[in-house]
Amino acid sequence: MADVIQGPLHVLRPFSKEEGMLASYRSPAAAGYPEWSRKGTDRIPAFGIEYVGYIYNKELVKPADVPKRYEDLADPKWKN
Repeated sequence: MADVIQGPLHVLRPFSKEEGMLASYRSPAAAGYPEWSRKGTDRIPAFGIEYVGYIYNKELVKPADVPKRYEDLADPKWKN
């Protein structure tokens, strides 16, 4: 039993209203979320903030090559 659970949408969907495992709840904090995040189900909010920290080997990555943005990690040079 849990009061709150968090996870990717594809993991939470089996707990949806159709399965009867989640109770309806609308957090007062959701009033400050973007409008697009408040649409849809009152059981699975579609919004969250997750922080990402970059960890790299300073012996393998030159200071000039260190990714500055999340999108930088899509550069093909990082493959393998």
